[in-house]
Amino acid sequence: SNKVNSRTRSTANGGGVCMEGNKADAKIVNCTIAHNDAYQGGGIYRAASAGFVYNTIVFDNTANAGDDANFISVDNKTRPTATSVSNCCTSVEIGGLCHKVSAAPYEMPSYELNASTASGTCIDLGNDDVCTDATDYAGNGRVFNGIVDIGCFEYCKSSVEVGFTASDVLYAGVRKVELKATIVPTSIDITTCACTWYFDGAEEPSATG
Repeated sequence: SNKVNSRTRSTANGGGVCMEGNKADAKIVNCTIAHNDAYQGGGIYRAASAGFVYNTIVFDNTANAGDDANFISVDNKTRPTATSVSNCCTSVEIGGLCHKVSAAPYEMPSYELNASTASGTCIDLGNDDVCTDATDYAGNGRVFNGIVDIGCFEYCKSSVEVGFTASDVLYAGVRKVELKATIVPTSIDITTCACTWYFDGAEEPSATG
């Protein structure tokens, strides 16, 4: 949610990040750049040979001019030593290793990856070699399922909430309670999970299923 002042000026570029000059060591790695505004490159404006962008989502940005509001890369594809932009997800094709999407691959306003929209473009599709962080933006393990995700959040399928609901029915003078296991997110099929019940602090399970 950054905005460049005087966005009508042709030099007011790069609302989220402006990369200019021959900066071989400049790197944007595993970021989510969203809701920024500029004259060109509302998300990222990258001049020729001005560093590298890896494993990054650039979406939901606005601009006053240019072919794409999210990401403008002047030399578009490569530089002499390596691919300048790779394993990214945005609304424009930049190089051969970027995913072009028409809808944001994350859930608003948290910007966390949504399995229903991001699995084909972001989940397990980053480059492990350029990622050095141990945790993601939320503090979860950075690499889950063996391959880093694109963006600042890692989609961790093991990060689920479990619990149970209980009915309370008086049956023939005896109180009968039915317990039902629940799991969130609902996209996970509970029949694929192992449910074990312990009652009254017992060390041995009282029931399964």
